[in-house]
Amino acid sequence: QRAMADAGIRVVYPDAPTVPYTLMRGHMMPVWFDRVAMAYNSPEDKEGMARSVEQVDVEIDRLVAEGVPVESIGVVGFSMGGCLALHVVYGRSRYAGKLALCGAMSTFLAEDSSVDALAARRFAGEAARRPPPIFVAH
Repeated sequence: QRAMADAGIRVVYPDAPTVPYTLMRGHMMPVWFDRVAMAYNSPEDKEGMARSVEQVDVEIDRLVAEGVPVESIGVVGFSMGGCLALHVVYGRSRYAGKLALCGAMSTFLAEDSSVDALAARRFAGEAARRPPPIFVAH
């Protein structure tokens, strides 16, 4: 961490909200969004994703207000957080397409996820900006 601090890198770790989680019989759990099944064709929780994207956008707003250029901010996540990172960097975030990078580890997207279509529109055409680089690993 000292090397990162010396390089001017700061890491912010937001916490997922505690909400009812269907996969745990509706018990309150810290999760970024709900899931009704562990399956590719399980529908994306659009309301929960929108709430979590907004939460990350507010964190980015704070960094920008502190003087951090948006193009110097990356969003990285693991599992649900990786899915959220993809939505923030390429999907519906106010900052989508403007951030420095995306990292998504051991993650997934639902079959009906909006990320692909949004990114395809955002980064299409000669005048479009280049998509931020991505690191994906399992």
